[in-house]
Amino acid sequence: GQWRRFTAWLTDAENRRRFASMGAAGMLSYGLVSNVKYIPLFAFSWYVVSVRTGVSPLHEWPTFLSFYATLYIANNILRPMKLVALGFVTPKVDQLFSWTMKRCKVGKARA
Repeated sequence: GQWRRFTAWLTDAENRRRFASMGAAGMLSYGLVSNVKYIPLFAFSWYVVSVRTGVSPLHEWPTFLSFYATLYIANNILRPMKLVALGFVTPKVDQLFSWTMKRCKVGKARA
């Protein structure tokens, strides 16, 4: 079905080359999008476990890890949206990267 087509698209050699061609901007974008996605998930998990147990999740580590893992797995449904976000963010990060290199008078090799 659709899932197989999507996974085939992700594993297609041409698409992998396209993602690899994003270079440093692609890597920075990936880190940015991942952090924007997972930091709120972590914070929400921390908050919920704190409220439910009345103590820091550091003292309820198994409870926290279980709740976080559940949300993490459920959140993987949004993975295709992450790829779309990467497509939008990468050109902007590349522009910022180029602007910074120009302003600092530094070439790509040194940056």
